[in-house]
Amino acid sequence: MKKLLSLMLVSLILFTGCGKNNTDSDKPAEPNKPEQPNVVTEPGVIEDKTLGEFSFSNTSMMYENGDTQFEVTVTNTSAQTAYLNEFIIHVMDADNNEIATLKGFVGDNIGAGESKVISSGISADLTSAKNITYEVSR
Repeated sequence: MKKLLSLMLVSLILFTGCGKNNTDSDKPAEPNKPEQPNVVTEPGVIEDKTLGEFSFSNTSMMYENGDTQFEVTVTNTSAQTAYLNEFIIHVMDADNNEIATLKGFVGDNIGAGESKVISSGISADLTSAKNITYEVSR
């Protein structure tokens, strides 16, 4: 009889988890959720612009995980091939102060009527940008 009671007591302890209460600290840690991208929608940044024979369209600027990615389509609207070194993109804040300068490379020329995409990035948060301007380095 004592063996039976001992066996029942051991079984009861094992099945109840030795009196341990479940708490939130017993749950596995939830992995860090990835940061949601912050897309810049400021009209002065994403609107189409023109500089000489170049038009800039489909502009996007997105901040995620400590980096800002910038992309724009540049089109040579002239009837001749345009030769250049690079595009310089000036990023401005609300007070029209330059907060960053990006460089965009498209090769050494853009054919007449041809479009190319500039992709540039920087390890900075440019979500306060209110305007961008372009410069051509020839």
